[in-house]
Amino acid sequence: ILVAGVVMMLRAGAIAVAFNGALFVPLIPALSTAATVLGIGAAILWFRNVQQETPELQISNPLEVGTAIKLAVLLAVVMLAAELVRRMFGGVGILVVAALSGMADVDAVTISIARMGGGDVDLNTAARAIMIAIAINTVSKVIIASWIGNKKVGILVGGISAVALAGGLVV
Repeated sequence: ILVAGVVMMLRAGAIAVAFNGALFVPLIPALSTAATVLGIGAAILWFRNVQQETPELQISNPLEVGTAIKLAVLLAVVMLAAELVRRMFGGVGILVVAALSGMADVDAVTISIARMGGGDVDLNTAARAIMIAIAINTVSKVIIASWIGNKKVGILVGGISAVALAGGLVV
């Protein structure tokens, strides 16, 4: 879960900057800090694991047509929602869409908001929206870890994730 968080943060930063280079300054230091904390936490847990059990993972191909169609539909819905809410409520609406979208996916909202940043949405609001989506997605991962794992797993993942998100805010 922690490694997935690292990958998600780095991927979201790369996507945001690819779509809008001006987001580099407000996003990359915070995302790098948070990803580093998650990575250190994951490494510590990995090396402290005395059981060294390897659970069976069922990984599907992310390039399957069904997965691609679902991502395309999600992207279209998020882009439409972001634009409609921006027109009705301005920057606050964008933050709400980012929070709601972050529960399911970060990539779609990152693409949508990065494209709007500096134009229809000021860069600070765009960066804040992307960070909110990432924070909500991280909390979702903590909830899943607690539910699938146990209380100890939830506390460990939650604690490390909280420190990572706080570190990202401080930078």
